[in-house]
Amino acid sequence: MLRNGRQVRSRQRQDIVAARATLVVILFFAAYVVLLGRMVQVQVLRHAHYAKKAAEIQNRPFAIPATRGQIRDRHGAIFATNLTGYSVSVRPDAVNKSHTKEGLAVLAAMPDVGHDGAERLLAREDPALVCSWIPADLGDKTKKLGIPGIDLKSADKRVYPQNRELAYLVGLTDMAGDGTEGIEHPRNKELGGADGYRKGLATGLHSRLRFIPGHKTEEVEPQDGQNIVLTIDLQLQHIVERYLAEGFQKCKPKRGIAIMMDPYTGEILAFAVTPSPDPNNRKTLTPDMLANYGGMWDAFEPGSTLKPFTVCGALDKGKITMQSHFYCGGTYAVGNRTVHCHIDHGGGGHGSSDPRRVVVMSCNVAMAQIALRCGSQIVYDNLRAFGFGEKTGSDLPKESSQPIADPDTWRPIRLANISFGQGVAVTPLQLVTAYSVFANGGLLMEPHCILALENGDGVVTMRCEPKERRRVIPLELAKTMGDALFGVVEEGTADKTVRMDEYTAAGKTGTAQKAGPHGYGAGFVASFVGYAPYTNPRFALIVIYDAPTVGHFGASVAGPVWKAIAEETLRTMRVPPDRAPSAVKVVSAAY
Repeated sequence: MLRNGRQVRSRQRQDIVAARATLVVILFFAAYVVLLGRMVQVQVLRHAHYAKKAAEIQNRPFAIPATRGQIRDRHGAIFATNLTGYSVSVRPDAVNKSHTKEGLAVLAAMPDVGHDGAERLLAREDPALVCSWIPADLGDKTKKLGIPGIDLKSADKRVYPQNRELAYLVGLTDMAGDGTEGIEHPRNKELGGADGYRKGLATGLHSRLRFIPGHKTEEVEPQDGQNIVLTIDLQLQHIVERYLAEGFQKCKPKRGIAIMMDPYTGEILAFAVTPSPDPNNRKTLTPDMLANYGGMWDAFEPGSTLKPFTVCGALDKGKITMQSHFYCGGTYAVGNRTVHCHIDHGGGGHGSSDPRRVVVMSCNVAMAQIALRCGSQIVYDNLRAFGFGEKTGSDLPKESSQPIADPDTWRPIRLANISFGQGVAVTPLQLVTAYSVFANGGLLMEPHCILALENGDGVVTMRCEPKERRRVIPLELAKTMGDALFGVVEEGTADKTVRMDEYTAAGKTGTAQKAGPHGYGAGFVASFVGYAPYTNPRFALIVIYDAPTVGHFGASVAGPVWKAIAEETLRTMRVPPDRAPSAVKVVSAAY
């Protein structure tokens, strides 16, 4: 019985082993059938698809980046260029196999990585970018160490040799090298050029990509970006930046802006905004500074700097003559509202004034009388003729323009206010362009900051020529208004702050109240805009301080800065003095 039991159990075990073996064979056979089916699918049914995919992987392109073009001033000084270095990436598995300690030290020495950052990088499972750019000398030292898994690739970094100067106008690029602000942005295509590539049978990934010798390769050379030559003169930019910053420290405003223009060509010679960001240190770029890349053109109420245009329009349309007289007793009733003159002290005023004296003394009351005599349509048409209410047509980035309301909606008090620069908004560029009309004899020029485009060999591929938009006023009227603006500096509101010892100038002060949520009272905008020399203008210049906290009058806040810039600019240009030591007045300007 015992023997029979053992025999039965032995047969049962044999049956179980046989069943299991049969199951394994069946499973292996099934797997073989599946694999065979998959092979048929890949190699026969979808052969073309996978052959194409393999070719794409093996014959991959290797990008050859184009060099971004430079941004220069009119004499070749560089505002934006490229610094050659390396980008650094790491493959942690390769480093950890044999060079963990050395790799840790090398990664820790990279900019902004440190020991803790290096440990985190080596603890990763997948490759990672360590630095998008390191200096060439550090990269060369790293390459010599030859640590497997730390890969370097040639890379350019956009740098700005003039630092904060002209920063808002020149602009910025992003980490990929594409322009995001300033001139860098709208001119990204010309500056960026077109990348090339090399394509062929290759092995490896990313920075370790290698072409297999003996196989055909296709290569397309990159087309480097063009250089942009600005109308800016770096010497004059230095002058404008320095004095604008000095004035900023004295009056402590929200910001300061200055634009210098050639009145005959519309070329922007200098453009400064303070405070200004440092484009070489992205950590200093606060949200407010980034917002100012678009806000540098914000419109503002110009105040008294708009008065010459009211008088000019009235003279041009024959509503007044230079012999007309207007009486200022300090106040003037317009409907149920009252216009106050800036020298209204207990009933005082300018008395009787002709149009020249109205401009020289900056009389609000007389200005309101002139505007009411003209009517809304004439005042509106004249402002539009000088370029207000529309963009200037310039090539400057993010230029804005505030429209002027339909004159049919103007009540008499609004017409009066607009006549002396309240209730209408202009941009700094519009205002300096409009004053250039008086300086050049009556022509409205299109302002521009790009002089030319050049290829890498210095060959000019495009040149910007001066563009006349229209004749605004006759030559004689430009002379008449120029004489009035000359009087402002010689005997009017700017005689003590703008009048120069060796050179003549013409221009106008502006002290405009800022409108806030609850009406006027949000501070002031202090400005001076004009041109010099009066006898033969070489530049038009506007200086503006937004919301100064130490003083607020255009004459005392912006005037001295305008004078300092003008004097040094004229000496730098080697313009002969046009004022004799004992001269008081120059009779006429030359056009």
